[in-house]
Parts: sequence; structure tokens; C-alpha cells
Amino acid sequence: MSLSRVISCVVAIISIVAPLAMAQSDETIYDFLRLPYSTRAIGLGGKHITLSNDEPGLWTHNPALLRDTLHAFASFDAAPLTDGIWTAQASYSRKISNIGTLGIAIQHIGYGNIDATDQWGESLGNMSANENALILAYNKQIAPYLYLGASIKPVWSHLTGYNSFGLCMDFGLLFRSRNNNISAALAISNIGGQITSYDADGSTNHQTMRPQVAITCALTPQHAPIHLILTVKDLHKWDLTPEYQKKIEFADCLLRHCIIGVEFQPAKSFYITAGYDQRKRRELRLSSVGGTAGLSWGLGIKIAKRFDLKYAMSRYHLAGTTNSIGISTKLF
Repeated sequence: MSLSRVISCVVAIISIVAPLAMAQSDETIYDFLRLPYSTRAIGLGGKHITLSNDEPGLWTHNPALLRDTLHAFASFDAAPLTDGIWTAQASYSRKISNIGTLGIAIQHIGYGNIDATDQWGESLGNMSANENALILAYNKQIAPYLYLGASIKPVWSHLTGYNSFGLCMDFGLLFRSRNNNISAALAISNIGGQITSYDADGSTNHQTMRPQVAITCALTPQHAPIHLILTVKDLHKWDLTPEYQKKIEFADCLLRHCIIGVEFQPAKSFYITAGYDQRKRRELRLSSVGGTAGLSWGLGIKIAKRFDLKYAMSRYHLAGTTNSIGISTKLF
């Protein structure tokens, strides 16, 4: 595929998605799809859609990362959040000759047991709530150093006595330089909406999702074991001021779109990561105490010959942290 066709394809996708994103209200559904599930991504700040090296399971953030070098790789990530809420992701990818690379993944969030009561406060027992997404992805190299990916995601949402089914898609584009020192990616996520609503009466008032648009650039200085990563997210909306806050200044508004990540990898079998999310820090810290909200870090190590073990910590508030554990391996 020629470069002009690639550019035309990207422009066409953005021209379709941009009006959809701008037309949506601030009300959203299936927000669990916006969470980071990859342990390595969590250690880098949460929303990273490219790395200078390949990482199993990260392609669920951007289908363009589903390269043939991830053939036969499986991964599992899990993170307990707070008060019985936890997330998990399992993925597998495989290269098919003369077709491309295919991937399948499942994302899950469980909200724990919920005490149900009637209008008089009498207990009705425990109820459960969870949401799940199945991800079917495809990636193909369309030009030298350029990869295009797409995924389709059926979504099931069960919130106590209410159920909903939805369908959405992701698109991604990845560029990597010849020496792999520079990489850049574009990801457009969650284009779609409900097929069946939560209304028990069969209402046809279905909600659509707000597409998420992000760009990431990664730089690896020559002869240095460091990866510098910058992500610009939420490009569908400029003003990210919460309703309960006054309008923020231009510089602060710009920084709330950015996530900064640094990865130190002195050997192929070991790495340490750190990340900073300005928006998370501004919105989740206490006014009197900043703490470490918005900061994250992680590490990974290869054990035996076939297994990679990963850990990441992300600080949301003073009451606790999110600890994520991941493991990946290449199957036969």
C-alpha cells in the first residue's frame, strides 16, 4: 500500500470519528473499557499505545501493536482496585501465513457483592455486578515500518438486575523506524454503542459511546537503555475541567492531556518503569495534601526461559494503591 493511500485511510477514519466524538454528551457507558489492563502500561502511567519493544497483551490498547513477533504469545494481567473491585485481562496472539496476525482477549471487571435492600431498608440479599468485553483483533504490515490494526469488541454488562449488550471497534496505526529507536502510534478506541439497553421494558433508547483518540511517541536514545514515552490522550475533547472545578488555565489543560513514561531496561530480561498522569493527579489528590496521586511505577523480569513476570503500582488516592500483576509466555 502506498503512503498516499495510508494517509487517505487515516484521514477518512478521523473525519468519521471526530464528528461522532464531538456530538456525544458527557454521559458515557461501558467506562470499564477506558481502564488500563496491561501491567506494563499501568507502570508507565496507564494509557500507552506503543513501546520500542513488543509486549504481549499491550495490543488491547492499540490493535496496531499486534505484530507477527508476538506469534503464540499468551498473557494474563490482574489488578485488585478497591473494596472488592478487581480487573483482569487474558490475551493470545498468533500469526497466520499470508493473512496477518490475529489476537483474542477477554477483559473483565468485577464489582464484588452488593447489598440489596428495599425502600424500607430491609435486606434482600447480595447481588453481583460485572462487565466483560471480548476483543477480536487483526494486524497487518501495510508499508515498510508501518502497521495497521483493527479490533471488534462485543461487550456484556451486568449491573445487579440490569443487563446490556453492546458492540464497538478500535483502529490503530503504528510506525517504527528501521533501527527501532523511534516509534509513534495513533489509536482510536470504542467506536460503537449499545445494542440492547439497560431498560427492562425493552426501550430502544440506546446510548452510543464516546470514541477515545490518543497519540503516543517513544524515543530510545542511541546506546542508552532508556525509553522515553509521551502520550497525548483524550484528543476528542479539549476542556477536561470537571464540573465541580473552576475553569483551568491553558497550560494545565494542555498537561492534563499528557502522560509521561520512562522505562529503564539495562538487559532484555529486566526493566523498571515510571509514569506520571497530570489529569489523574489534579483530579484525585486532596486539596491540602498532594501525596503521590498520578504517579506509577513497575518492573518486569524474565524467569526461567519462557516466562515474564510483571508488577506495577498506580497511586490513585491516599486511601490506597492499585497493584497489578502480569505474566506472559510463548506457547508451543
